[in-house]
Amino acid sequence: MKNGLFIFLFIATFLYSGFLYSQEKAKPAQSAPKPSPNDNKEKAGDKISSSKDKDKKEEVKASNPEKQVEEDLEPSRYETGTVQIDSKLVASNYRTLSLKLLKTLKSSFLNLGEEEKYKQLVDSYTKASIDYQKRDFVMARRKYEKNYKDINSVCEPLTQKYQEVYLKLFSENIQSVIDLKVNSGMAPEYIAVLEKYLNTAGQFHASAEHSSLSKDFSEAISFYKKSIFNLVKLSYLLQKDKIKDLSIKEKFTQGFLIEDDYIPKEYISFYDDSIDLIHKEREKEREEERLQAKKVLMEKYNFKEEKEPHKEKATEKDKAVPEEKDTLNKEPEKTSNKDTSKIKKE
Repeated sequence: MKNGLFIFLFIATFLYSGFLYSQEKAKPAQSAPKPSPNDNKEKAGDKISSSKDKDKKEEVKASNPEKQVEEDLEPSRYETGTVQIDSKLVASNYRTLSLKLLKTLKSSFLNLGEEEKYKQLVDSYTKASIDYQKRDFVMARRKYEKNYKDINSVCEPLTQKYQEVYLKLFSENIQSVIDLKVNSGMAPEYIAVLEKYLNTAGQFHASAEHSSLSKDFSEAISFYKKSIFNLVKLSYLLQKDKIKDLSIKEKFTQGFLIEDDYIPKEYISFYDDSIDLIHKEREKEREEERLQAKKVLMEKYNFKEEKEPHKEKATEKDKAVPEEKDTLNKEPEKTSNKDTSKIKKE
């Protein structure tokens, strides 16, 4: 009896649920309400107001570009969230790193014709320092970090220029060293010193390439400079060996007055850059040093500065030209009676 009642209840509930489902399915689908003209007007008004707000924001940004830059700066890592890093500490670290790079890379930017980019980097560093002094460490951190990354990105094309300089110097110097090993009687100890400079330059160049692959272009420039310094030092030793037999007077006349004159002229700018000097400024100092050295040698050995002969010839020609013009304007001289009598006798 109980089993039959249970089966009856089960069948009844199943039939009732099926009846409800069929009733809901038979109802017509409700159509979406048609938009009224007032709704369209409200949407159009919202669009106009939003466009006006955008225009106002653009006007404010155009009038204050510094504010626009600040808004464009993305939040730094771990600036917000459950795990945060002290913005003052991070800003201080980037502040030190960027300043060090701006000092060491100044000669690279100026010697390679990137003075305008260097000024922009210094300007952005200055703006970050202003925020740091205002104790706005969050914004200072963002600006210092961006300045550090900008320095590194600007260094990328410079590494390509240093690569070209290195390859040029290395190929020329290795040819000179091999020529000395094969065709000269130079002492093996001296050639070993020259080869040591070549090997050291190659090691620094390998480090520069590794840094470039790691996207650390500022560090790559530092290694390139060290490699170029060793190659220029090698050229200096080769040049000094060539003129070792010249007398003091011959060195004086050929312009070997100071130590830097032993560096080939086409490499002197590379040498200045490799020791973080600005070539134009150093060249002015060299001119003064040459004048002082020349004065000392002239007083000590009674040397005389030789004048260029072509200048004297030019002055003689200038004097001779008006004399030829005067002779052309003069009337032919009359022959004397004595001269005519001689002609008749002949």
